[in-house]
Amino acid sequence: MNNTTVIDRDPIRAISSLKEQPGADILRYGVGPLSRALMAEGLLDELRLWVHPFLLGAGTSDDLLYLPGSSGSFTLVESTTLPSGVVILTFAAKREQDGQ
Repeated sequence: MNNTTVIDRDPIRAISSLKEQPGADILRYGVGPLSRALMAEGLLDELRLWVHPFLLGAGTSDDLLYLPGSSGSFTLVESTTLPSGVVILTFAAKREQDGQ
């Protein structure tokens, strides 16, 4: 795919380097350990959550959104509701220079 960079080494160092270069946004699909690491290093600029209109199973403190260290401050900048009922919430990361 054009304009794609495959990272085959330390992702935090590689993404830090990519963010210093001019160009478009860096896109990462999915949530998991890499997203939490990017958030911890201040490298996650935007967070998009897709909320599906159904519940499955039971939640515990081990669930995805409640892991220790997964913290960050975000501001809701957009919400989109799809015909299926799925809601896409787009959040921008708050930075220290934003006064947040």
